[in-house]
Amino acid sequence: MENFSHILSIFIENSLFTRQQISIILKRLRNDGVPSNMSAGSYYRQVKQCRKKIKQLIYTLILLRSMKIIDESTDETLSRITSENFLSTLGLSDISAEDTGDAHYVYSDASLEDLGLLLDKIIAKLVRI
Repeated sequence: MENFSHILSIFIENSLFTRQQISIILKRLRNDGVPSNMSAGSYYRQVKQCRKKIKQLIYTLILLRSMKIIDESTDETLSRITSENFLSTLGLSDISAEDTGDAHYVYSDASLEDLGLLLDKIIAKLVRI
């Protein structure tokens, strides 16, 4: 399994995807093939589940935008969070890279907790219902 950084773990823990599914998505993007520790059937079943979740997510985004739950200010905030500058500050500038660990970034437990709380606050403000 991928060596996920602590920061990336915050995103994964709060996403619709499991660590294994994110790992499989990254492997698919890199054309790495079936992991040696997984049967081909299990791997392709996971790929199918990932595709289904991504498709559902896109439909959900379209629905939320049409309902004005996700508006321009929400898009702008999300763009800032996912900007190259912000992500590189977190050590996530290239999540698809082979090493997704924190090799060049050192965070204390307190700063990781603060970051998690900050992201929770930002995202909670984006939820308009």
